[in-house]
Amino acid sequence: MKIVAISDLHGYLPKLPKCDVVCICGDIFPLDIQKNIIASISWFQVKFRPWAENLECDKVIFIAGNHCFALYELQKRFHVAWEVMEDLFLNETKISYLCDSFITYKDKVFYGSPWCPDLKNWAFYGNTKQLKYKFSLIYPNCDVLLTHCPPKIDQCGVVLEPDTFNYKHDYGCQELRDAIDYSKPKWCLCGHVHSGDHEITHYGDSNIVNISIKDEHYDVVYEPFIFEI
Repeated sequence: MKIVAISDLHGYLPKLPKCDVVCICGDIFPLDIQKNIIASISWFQVKFRPWAENLECDKVIFIAGNHCFALYELQKRFHVAWEVMEDLFLNETKISYLCDSFITYKDKVFYGSPWCPDLKNWAFYGNTKQLKYKFSLIYPNCDVLLTHCPPKIDQCGVVLEPDTFNYKHDYGCQELRDAIDYSKPKWCLCGHVHSGDHEITHYGDSNIVNISIKDEHYDVVYEPFIFEI
């Protein structure tokens, strides 16, 4: 199964190579409308969904991120479970939205979780207790884990772009690292820290990679990450 993985689109909808599955690890909405729920939903329906439906793949799997206020507010305000969110937005079987949930596609298990630490005023923020709980739900030994935040492992969550105010700061999540220790996913895809290490980090039985396609200035500089399972 060939997978093309990207994250941190912030409204950018690229042409992607032909594959079996596209995985998107959050922050899909344009920056200028991210806090406008009505505009975000409209963009989702008019721009994002047609783009996803027309990708040269059989399946698109995506999660939210800390910039995805529309998805967060709908779930928080209306207590909408992810299954209902799927009914609201994703009626086509080609596209799946994961939020602390999993799907099995062609005998491969994909699990998705959007939560992030250190961002109280942003979408899908969790404190230590909440993060421990959310990440404890990760499907054990899943084939592909999609998270928005990176784990605190090596330089996955370290800002590696020079001339930024937070250069070399590690935003990796310890709670996610602890969860990976016991859930042991085969592949861990993340984003959030745009210039985090884009090389594969081998950690126990897991392969971890930051798949953001933008740098810290929101310019597209990274290629999609392509791998097979």
